[in-house]
Amino acid sequence: MNLTFDQAESELKSSIQSDIKKLQNKVISMAQRGRTNNEFAAEEAAFIRQVKRTKDAASQRCDDAQKIVTSKRPSPNAPEREKEDYRTLLRYANEGMSRLQVWITNIFNQLINIVRQIVDWIWDSIVDIGTRIGSAFRDVIDLFF
Repeated sequence: MNLTFDQAESELKSSIQSDIKKLQNKVISMAQRGRTNNEFAAEEAAFIRQVKRTKDAASQRCDDAQKIVTSKRPSPNAPEREKEDYRTLLRYANEGMSRLQVWITNIFNQLINIVRQIVDWIWDSIVDIGTRIGSAFRDVIDLFF
């Protein structure tokens, strides 16, 4: 019975890892391109679509896991052993979902940290570029005035 939930958990983790990797690649791709504000709109929209796909896929996988577990529900006149096995599966699945919640929280916390680092890197680069441009203008002004 526990194998039922273990398989659903494994599929959910694999799916979320894949979706998180896509999100991470999209953020890195956006950062590496460093485009103008007009071009950010398309990049931003692509990123938002990827976030939505990730949320939808994770939600669908959770629904799938729920269906897998609840499909094992015995009939009301099933033998007591079968009912107890189902109770055991439900307890195991509940504990597994708690573990998955922690795992998902941790992976998204790591993703958020990566995004923050990239945003900080971009901001620092923009500030540095702005400083260099300002300095170049001052140099030109000093040359001619």
